[in-house]
Amino acid sequence: PMHSFSSRRPLLPVLLGVFYWIGGESLQIAIGVMTLVIALSVFLAGREVNKTAGSAVAALLIVELFLFIRRFIGSTMTETLGISLGAIGFALLWSGSVRRKSMVLAAGLLMLSLGLLSRAGPFFILPMLVIWAGWAFRGASRFNWKTFGLCLGAVVLAFGLNQLLFQMIKSETSTGMANFSYTLYGLVTGGTGWKQYLVDHPDLIGLVEPQLSTAVYGFARDAFLSDPYLTIQGAFKYWKAFFNLEWYGIFGFIQGVNPLETYIARGFVMVISLVGLIMGAIRIRKAEYSMVLVGIAGIVLSVPFVPTLDADIRTYAAVIPWFAGLGMIGFIETGTLFRFSFQAAVSNKDAPGFSRYLIGLFSFSAVLLVFMIVFPIFMRIFIRPMDLSFSSMCERGQDRIITTVANGSYVRVVSDE
Repeated sequence: PMHSFSSRRPLLPVLLGVFYWIGGESLQIAIGVMTLVIALSVFLAGREVNKTAGSAVAALLIVELFLFIRRFIGSTMTETLGISLGAIGFALLWSGSVRRKSMVLAAGLLMLSLGLLSRAGPFFILPMLVIWAGWAFRGASRFNWKTFGLCLGAVVLAFGLNQLLFQMIKSETSTGMANFSYTLYGLVTGGTGWKQYLVDHPDLIGLVEPQLSTAVYGFARDAFLSDPYLTIQGAFKYWKAFFNLEWYGIFGFIQGVNPLETYIARGFVMVISLVGLIMGAIRIRKAEYSMVLVGIAGIVLSVPFVPTLDADIRTYAAVIPWFAGLGMIGFIETGTLFRFSFQAAVSNKDAPGFSRYLIGLFSFSAVLLVFMIVFPIFMRIFIRPMDLSFSSMCERGQDRIITTVANGSYVRVVSDE
């Protein structure tokens, strides 16, 4: 069983565990492989977008993804897996929209769902995209229920796989997505932030999961019933923070070496994104455009429940490609306006088929699923855990901490002061 903190969102911990095991218990190797996963995800996503939208549009996607992920590279934080799966999911959804293939859409929603489960974020994007799939692929009918069912099944499968891993590794004090209760309490008390429950109810400090989150949910319910208007006030506070050029805003991950460079870059991306929003709405019949706009709508609806004031924009790791998607539409339409097509190198006969990069995305997705789902189950069943049942030699009031010093590990001893 894993620590309750890790098992809240099990996908990255189990994946790192597999890499750690394969690499001979070297955390350096595990982090290195995780960095390779990020690089391959962004590369394959960029190449597929390049095939269907042109090199300049793909370059914009890659640059924005890099600007977000660069501060997490080399860490063991869930943003690393969230953006990897999000990039793959976005590329598959974009490609499936262009190529009119329901199976590609479903694969994209599967990977996006896993990305959101690994780095919890704006979940409302999922039902919005599932409904969109049935509408966008309706053909001569009013709604394509087959595509809708296929995409809904992909989302349900992702949640099922996540729950399987959670049940497999959870400890007695584990609760999935437990910290959402803190965020919800901050929302219903007027946008006071995720730490407010400790201010209002300091007696909760000694509780552990699942009692803690259950108690916070109860207090959140009571706060909402006592004054529902505070929830609306909190929502507008969080939306106001989201739509600005500060570090907690929609493009807060774009950071330069000085404030002038930062605001120029954010301003440029915001302008080209606004162009993309307007032109995408005008030409919403293009499936890839409507996919981006519906995704953005789902993200905006989620903002009150994933406030950037709590943890800046990093909670949006899996959907950063949609922020870039608005700029991608802006690039395409600006090029068309000035009689320069960013899609000049794209052959129309290539669009309906499967490029080698799309096949690469499918293959890479399958390999990731094996490492995230199959290998951890195998390890849990067949690898015996270390026996730690010996008695603690710690004095009263002290806790025993056990760590493995293996190849690639080091211990640094410092003064108590």
